[in-house]
This record gives sequence, C-alpha cells and structure tokens, in this order.
Amino acid sequence: MSEAHRHGRAPWSVVAVHGGPGACGELAPLAARLDRRFGVLEPWCTAPSVDGQIAEIAAAVAETDRAVLIGHSLGVWTTTLFAARHPERVAGLIWIGAPPFDGAAAEAILPTRLACLDAVDRAEVAALAARLSADPDGGDPTVLGRLGRLFARTDAWDPAAAEDDGTVAFRVDVFRAVWPEGAALRATGALRRALSRLAHPVVAFHGDHDPHPIEAIAGLAEAIPGGLTLHRLDRCGHSPWREPAVRDRFLAALEREIARLAAGAGTTTDSTAAGG
Repeated sequence: MSEAHRHGRAPWSVVAVHGGPGACGELAPLAARLDRRFGVLEPWCTAPSVDGQIAEIAAAVAETDRAVLIGHSLGVWTTTLFAARHPERVAGLIWIGAPPFDGAAAEAILPTRLACLDAVDRAEVAALAARLSADPDGGDPTVLGRLGRLFARTDAWDPAAAEDDGTVAFRVDVFRAVWPEGAALRATGALRRALSRLAHPVVAFHGDHDPHPIEAIAGLAEAIPGGLTLHRLDRCGHSPWREPAVRDRFLAALEREIARLAAGAGTTTDSTAAGG
C-alpha cells in the first residue's frame, strides 16, 4: 500500500484522491495550492482493485479525526464509496469533474472528446487504445501518458492548461485492473445506490467545457440525503485548478467549501457563477 503524500502540515483536514485510475500525483498541484491553509494528504491509489484503493483512502483518513474528501474524475467514485462505508470518518465530500454515475449518461463522453481532435489525433487515440488493450506485459506507461495528454487537451477550455507539468506518474497496471471494476459498479447501479448512504453534504465543481455532462451530476441532488451544492464553472474544463480563466475564483470557492464542510455546515444550492 502506497503512503499518502503530505502537503502542508498537520492537522490533516483534507484527503485529495486523483482519478485515472492510475493517474498518480495528478492532484499534487492542487494540493500545493491548498496547503497554505489546510493540511492535505494525497494518497497515490495504486492498489489493483476498488476495495484496495478504498483501503488506501482509509489509511490516509486514519491520520486525522475526520476529513473532507476531495475526489477528481474517477477519484469521485472511490471517495464516494469510502464515505458511504465509513461516514463517521468523513466531514464532507467535494467532487471535481465528476463522471456520470449512470452508464447512459456516459455514452457521449468519447464522441465529445474525439470531436475536439483532428483526424491525425483521432487515429492516434485509436492506435494508443489498441496498444493498451493488446499488450500482455502490463503496458507501456508512456502510452497511457500520451493518451491522457490527448484527452487532457480535449477536456480543457484553454488548451495551454493541458500542458504536461510532469507531476503525473501513470500506472497502466492500475488502470487496467480498476477501470473495468469501476465501470461494472456503474453498470450494475452499485455506484448510484451508494449515494443514498451518504450522511454528509456533497459539493460539486464542474466546468461547462467538461465532456462529462454536468446535467448527469445535477440530476443526483435528490439521491443524496445530505444535499448537493453544485458550482457551475464557466470557461472551464475537467481540471479547474489548471484553467487560467477560472483558477483563482475556483480555488477561493474551494477553500470556502472545505472550511464550511469541516465546520459541519451544509445547505443544498445550485451556484452558476464561475468559481461559485
């Protein structure tokens, strides 16, 4: 089990979980921007199963009393599952760029991404995906890295925001093991059912240029007993801390929400202004 990376100093009030799966270190730039105010633990979820990654989150949360959990992309699913199983260890959930919890809502994601690429890049995506599927020896991490960078470009409002900053250590073995399991949990409805067991508020930040449809997240409000606060971010893609147009306002809103959840407050709203 990998040890959580530390940003700032104790008390550790925030646990930030990356997506991918296998995009280890993806949230380091975000954690580094929060650590002036909060102690942030960033587990590199490298276990080859959903339950194993939930155990890695549990190990990080064990270093504090209760934590505000931040999940980005596929990290939304694992933090949600953890919170459903261990509500006593959670102060609140923050979703950034949440993927749909229902399979039907996910069908348009790949076509939306491919429509943002030219013919050469679309051909490269197909070739890279084929290599990931065919390689019997665990896969070349540079292949997953290149595919991730192409999709980061399609997922960003500002293409310059997608430039690789060298913080991500891609793990093909983790991607191959965990993604099919996560997709199966979505297909069977297990992910959606977990929402009914959430005992604390959920805050979602979602860019209007994110190919993961915001309507699918807004539609979950009634399924979450603790309430959903949705921040719609204008001129923003999948990773708002990278987007120049919204970064500062997003970070300010994120800090406010972390403080609010840690203090035990919570209301259900729908905020449409960029940054909250």
